[in-house]
Parts: sequence; C-alpha cells; structure tokens
Amino acid sequence: MDNVLIEKQNRIKNEEKTERILKWDNLKFLLIFLVVLGHILEIYLSNGTKSWGIKRLRFFIYTFHMPLFLFISGMFSKKNIDNKRYRNIFYYLVMYFVLKFISFISNSIIFKNYSFSLLDTGGVPWYFFVLFAFSLITILVRKTNKIFVFMFSIILGCIIGYDGEIGDFLCLSRIIVYYPFFYLGYCLKSEKVIEFTSKKIVKLLSLLIIIAFAYIIYTKIKLLYEFSPLLSGRNPYDSLKEFANYGGLARLIQYIAVFILGFSIISVIPSGNKITCFATLGKRSIQTYVLHYPILNVLFFGVFNPNVYLRQILPMHPKLLIIPIAFLITVICSLKIFEKPFKIIKDCVTIEHDKIKQIES
Repeated sequence: MDNVLIEKQNRIKNEEKTERILKWDNLKFLLIFLVVLGHILEIYLSNGTKSWGIKRLRFFIYTFHMPLFLFISGMFSKKNIDNKRYRNIFYYLVMYFVLKFISFISNSIIFKNYSFSLLDTGGVPWYFFVLFAFSLITILVRKTNKIFVFMFSIILGCIIGYDGEIGDFLCLSRIIVYYPFFYLGYCLKSEKVIEFTSKKIVKLLSLLIIIAFAYIIYTKIKLLYEFSPLLSGRNPYDSLKEFANYGGLARLIQYIAVFILGFSIISVIPSGNKITCFATLGKRSIQTYVLHYPILNVLFFGVFNPNVYLRQILPMHPKLLIIPIAFLITVICSLKIFEKPFKIIKDCVTIEHDKIKQIES
C-alpha cells in the first residue's frame, strides 16, 4: 500500500514538473516567433512602409519580447551562476561569435560595402553577448542584497540614456538597460512564478491587462511611436527629440509596463502535462534565433522585395502574409534536423550534467 502511495506521489510530482517545463517551452516558442516576426516588420519599415498597422504590431512586440526572453534566461541560469560554472557561461560567448560569423557571411553576400566590427553588437548577436555579461555580473553581485541590486539596476537603466556616448560597443547600453529583467528572473523561482500566475483571478486580470495594452497601443500609436527608440535598449534619449529631457521618466514607465505585461503574458500561456509540438520547438529557440537572420537576409534582400512580391501573391492585402511567413520560418528553423551543429557546439563547450555532479560532490 505504501509503495502504491509513493508511486502516486512521484507521478504527481513528475506531472507538475512537466507542466512547469512545458509552460516555459510554450512561452519560448511564442517569443522566438515574435523575434522572427519583429525582424520581418523591421524589414518592411526599412523599405519605407508607412503602415500604422505594422507600426502598432512592432511596438507591441518590442515592448516585451526580449525583456521576457531575458527574464526566462535569468530564471534558468541560477545553477550556472550560483555554482560558478564558467564553461557553461562561456557557451554564450561562443554562440555570440558563431552568430557574428554567420551574420558576416550572409551580410557580405547580400549587401555591398558591408562593414564588419567584432565588438560592435548592434545586430542580432547582441543577445548572446548580454547573457554572457549578465551571468558574470550576477556572479559578482549574487551575495549582495537582492532588493538593493535590483533597485540600483533600475536607477542606472533610467540614467544611462542621458549619456549619448554609450551605445553598441560591447553592448554596454543594452547590458545596463536590460539587466533588471535578467536579474529579476535570477531572483525568482520558476515554481513560485507558475504558482502565482496560475491563479484564476490572476489569469483573468492578465487577459484584461493584455487587452488594455493592445487597445492603448492601437489608439495612441502616433504618440507612443515617438518613444519607440526606447524599445531596443540601445538608443540614448537624444533619439526622443523633444521628449529627450523626459527620457528617464519614460524609461521608468517602460520598466513598470514591461513587468506588468510580461507577467500577464506568462499567466495566459498554456501549460498542460502533455508535450505539444510548440513546446518541442520552443526547446530549440537558440538554433531558431541563430538561423532565422540569414534566412531573412536571403529571402527578403536576396530573393525579392517584400512590398512588391507579396503584393503579386495577395494583391489586396499583401501584409496579411507577414504573420504566416514568420510562423513558417520559425517552425522550419526549429526543426530537429538543424539541431546537430548546435548540440556539437554545446557539448564541446559546456560540462555535461553527470560530470557536474561528480565535480560538485
């Protein structure tokens, strides 16, 4: 009888653990899809598109997608940081150089007079560089009062935009602006986050908050778009023009809005106890992040102009194809067939789990 009870308890624990993991994998798939979609929207805007629909969608996506990605990364970096697993942290730097090399190849083929800078992190590789920097910074401050570190990072993030000299070199601006999201993830336990966001009242409020944010962005986009330079984390407050003097306040409001919207999105993401295709693809978000950029370069700059080609396919509303194309690219880049090279890199750089146990024991 005791064995049956123990087996039942273990099964319940495993189901709860699976549910927690699946929720984050589902969220990662959504976020990496939004990364791909966001970059496609950027291409449209760079081609001179004046569509306020595209601007609304871009503003909404860029409000939360990378901060939420960094929050999740911080939450699952605890063991590497607390146990000072420098080889596992070094993996982020390796991936930065891998993506930097891939970006250099694709950009050199597509664009004429393309200039390369190893330490200028303005392109998509910045994400891996800041993860490397965040992990090292958090190792240094991990024993410091968490509330003090978090509040100081918020204040520093609000102040740094007044210095126009800080930008993409060594990704310094993004490191300072985005660190509060990573650090908050590091401080919180995933179990507690799931427990809080799974409450019915929280889910209901979260849905209302998301609808309210979408409504505000839809109706006030012409005013809000003046603050869009804040969303990348790399631009000084001078880019806000007549609102430059209020940049610090705008950044503080942005922090508050992103924290509220981010937790709301976490709350409405389904979990369940069965592995879905989205959860499986979400596990491979790193390979998708690396692969999607050269594909977009070839597809939109090397093959066709989206404003012209999509109009030939769908004459009345060509922009309706943007979301399906982004979804298709996300799924293709997430396929298991492309997993092998990334697994080889990770196995070469990081320490395997069983070896870590031997070292720590």
